[in-house]
Amino acid sequence: MASMRDELEQRRDGMWTGAYVSLLLVVPGLYGVVLAPGLLLKTLVVGVLMVLTLVGYVLATCARGLEEVLEETGTAATTTEAGADQADAA
Repeated sequence: MASMRDELEQRRDGMWTGAYVSLLLVVPGLYGVVLAPGLLLKTLVVGVLMVLTLVGYVLATCARGLEEVLEETGTAATTTEAGADQADAA
């Protein structure tokens, strides 16, 4: 069980990292929109930035959801273990 929890925590951390990196790449991309010559190239850069923003948003949302699941299972596991300890003591 602990190995699955570790795997889920590692996935959550990877999702947060991916979200931060993709959203961080949007900032210099905005500068690229200003510098890009021609309407077609500016449109292409804006399209790429929109995709990066969407990827960052989806990864952050998934990481947040996984974080909630890990918190719920962490408290449930602690409560179950505490209940078992109390039953053994009685």
